[in-house]
Amino acid sequence: MKIAVLGNGAWGSGLAALAERHGHKVALWGPPFAGKPSPSLPDALSGAEMVILAVPSHVMREVCADAKPHFPADAMLVSVAKGIELDTDCRMSEIIEAVSGRKEVAVLSGPSFASEVLKGLPTAVVCASALEKVARKVQETLSGEDFRIYTSHDVVGVEFGGALKNVMAIAAGACAGLGLGENALAAMITRGVAELARVGTAFGGEAQTFFGLSGMGDLMLTCSSSQSRNYQVGEGLGRGKSLDEILRTLQGTAEGVKTAKSVRQLLQLRKLEAPILDEVYRLLYEGKTARAALRDLMTRELKKEVVLPE
Repeated sequence: MKIAVLGNGAWGSGLAALAERHGHKVALWGPPFAGKPSPSLPDALSGAEMVILAVPSHVMREVCADAKPHFPADAMLVSVAKGIELDTDCRMSEIIEAVSGRKEVAVLSGPSFASEVLKGLPTAVVCASALEKVARKVQETLSGEDFRIYTSHDVVGVEFGGALKNVMAIAAGACAGLGLGENALAAMITRGVAELARVGTAFGGEAQTFFGLSGMGDLMLTCSSSQSRNYQVGEGLGRGKSLDEILRTLQGTAEGVKTAKSVRQLLQLRKLEAPILDEVYRLLYEGKTARAALRDLMTRELKKEVVLPE
């Protein structure tokens, strides 16, 4: 199969290498860098049977619009971007469907550092699509000894899990920056899952999805490793650095920074309670210190434990 990968950053490059290892012909498109040329968008898409969209969430709409005239008629479109568009509150699959006019869209998400996929280290993710045949085709095409794909019909849940965990990873990094220890991290991850489920189900996701690969799995990975750029942002904030200072030296995109703003809009729209997500927004955009955020989280009104949405 010919596969076009749009986005030659770490994740796009990792998936391109994966597809090549599995015997597919791959065209990797993106801005030229480090002296590496890239095919034109029409050339990359020509004859492609699958198009993997691996661009940052904030440029997904623009890239889809540019690519639309060149999408092959029968090509499946697969989003691997994790974010929610600011102002519109659209998930990535909603953007792709709206701009392309296609229904054969899938999303691929889960605990998957690009560097490890590039090396061929074992990874398991989930592919969701409203059309079972599309999810199964992606599963069959990209699965192998080093990469296992499960399927799901819960597109909303899988996308919310992938997007919100990036915001939670900022909170986890702040825990590290403050030197809070392992107890605090375990508590943050556990209550983070509860918030993911509460918010995601409010917008149509299924509760069980948030305890799978795109929820709990992805959250555990990005909240426990400094490989995560979102974790790095949080760690810097915990150490007292400004967001501008952190982003100036960050290698790559921390999707959680923009997603935190989009999530704030969603929480206000539905009047949802999500204390950790709220505090991350205040850290990023209201100048609140990590120490003050911690104090306010720990001294909230005492409650019974609720994990699944009631």
